[in-house]
Amino acid sequence: MLLPRAGNLDHARLLEELGQLDWFDRATGNVKRATPSVAPIRPAVRERRPPRQGHRADPHCIRTDSVRYADRRKYALLVLANVFGGGMSSRLFQRIREELGLAYAIYAFTSFYREVGVTGVYVGTQPKTAAAGSGGDP
Repeated sequence: MLLPRAGNLDHARLLEELGQLDWFDRATGNVKRATPSVAPIRPAVRERRPPRQGHRADPHCIRTDSVRYADRRKYALLVLANVFGGGMSSRLFQRIREELGLAYAIYAFTSFYREVGVTGVYVGTQPKTAAAGSGGDP
């Protein structure tokens, strides 16, 4: 195991603290691994933010809680978000922006934190396009 460190650290004290956190047992496989508990994920939330750009725009953000940082499923979610909406070759960008011309910006995102993660899709579009796509409700 390689553990980079920087600053005014005492090597013996660092090893002692890591030992108290069972780092060495994990590295050698001496600890019985338990599947981390997974908190229930709340339904998606649609946020509407006022325009912050110089031109008239209507940004939307659809997001939901997802897996936390320590959850191994985050890697699958990262791949899915990248394929689905991770750049100009993503499916969202190609279909919504390039083929249909419904938005000037669209992408998927993921962020992982200690207790929870966030996954979602951001769309920047014109107000008339947003109203037509949402059935007219703001």
